Amino acid sequence: MSFHHYNSTHATIRCLGGQAMAALKSWQLLREHRCSATRGTCTVKAVVVLHHASTSG
Repeated sequence: MSFHHYNSTHATIRCLGGQAMAALKSWQLLREHRCSATRGTCTVKAVVVLHHASTSG
């Protein structure tokens, strides 16, 4: 895998993660989410997966 290809793929993945985090912030989901860190992590992972599935067509 070339360095340019790696950087391009990495940038795409970071972009999707950034968009998912922006969605979480705009929904203010985490502000009112009162639970353990483990459960909060699972919630964030689920939102990232759902966001990726909805934008990848």
